[in-house]
Amino acid sequence: MDYEKIGKFIKELRIENNMTQQQLADKIPITREAVSKWERGRNKPDRTSLEILSKLFNVTTEELILGRRNEFNNIKENKELALNLYDENNKKQKVVKYLIISIIGLIILFFAYYFISTFNSIKIYNISYEDTNNNIMVYNGIFVTTREKFYFNFSDIRIPDDITKLKLYYMDNNNKHIIYETNNSYINIYDYYQYERYFDYKDLNIVINNLYLLIKSDTNEYNIKLNVKKDFANNKLFFFNEDNVINNQAHLLEYDTNIDIDLIKEKFEFNGNVYSFEDNNTTAYFIPEINLLTLQYTNENNYYEEWNYYVDDKSLEYKKSIDKNTIDYFSYKNNKFKCLINNCTFDEEKIKYFFTKLNDILGKN
Repeated sequence: MDYEKIGKFIKELRIENNMTQQQLADKIPITREAVSKWERGRNKPDRTSLEILSKLFNVTTEELILGRRNEFNNIKENKELALNLYDENNKKQKVVKYLIISIIGLIILFFAYYFISTFNSIKIYNISYEDTNNNIMVYNGIFVTTREKFYFNFSDIRIPDDITKLKLYYMDNNNKHIIYETNNSYINIYDYYQYERYFDYKDLNIVINNLYLLIKSDTNEYNIKLNVKKDFANNKLFFFNEDNVINNQAHLLEYDTNIDIDLIKEKFEFNGNVYSFEDNNTTAYFIPEINLLTLQYTNENNYYEEWNYYVDDKSLEYKKSIDKNTIDYFSYKNNKFKCLINNCTFDEEKIKYFFTKLNDILGKN
């Protein structure tokens, strides 16, 4: 369909009838700008406008579509040609319309699938136990679950004697289900959901809520129920600046927040699928699957500090506990602190300690 030809014909008819663009627009009615677009070939009249123009100028709709008057000997041919052109143009518009709708539908389906398959798919649990009367402590335990695999790691288990055997299990309706046994003093295992070597994944919530550890030495046996607490899950739809986020324009950005993963792998000891490092009262872990670096410190007064650094988004979480009670818990990202418990204490020195200690471990100072 030739829009320019249609527009010129409409202009000729308007001038023949001594009408301005505004007068013609008022009779249809449409805006003067719409009439101007017709006459410049930028747009075409719709079916209703064609019928009104046909009556105003005493011409047929097919003459308007063809952009010329019919001659007596080809009126039928011109009418058929005009209608074919109009129908063909409408078909093209419908095809484009359906194509756009289909593309938008596919995009929506893709993002819906992506959301369903990734939302709340990663969970990180801290695992601990402390009995100061019997000097039994489990620190630095971590349990990570994803849609594809899970990780268990216990590397800081302390009892009065040397550990000779560990047995990890969970209880379900008074039935004991063994997850893992070892003669080592630590546990570090992982599994795939399709494999399910250690436990049936449909029992995951039961495992988390009823997890036990049997610790044996040459002279004693300790059977303890582990404390499992969720630390992280990717289950937020939106991220807003909350009231407990405070800007801090101190000198935190002076610290090098870029973590050299290759150097970590070189300095840390690889154990299964977790890299670890131990130095006096400090233990560090790096889980490459989720790019999580954890630093843990316990002193002689039994207070416990933990730093979790998420390499991908450069966010750091700090937690301090005494006798299992969390007394300080905040996060730091993009030069902002955020309280993760009520009445937390923003302490720049804790951020500084993490990066300083990490650089000491990696030999960068």
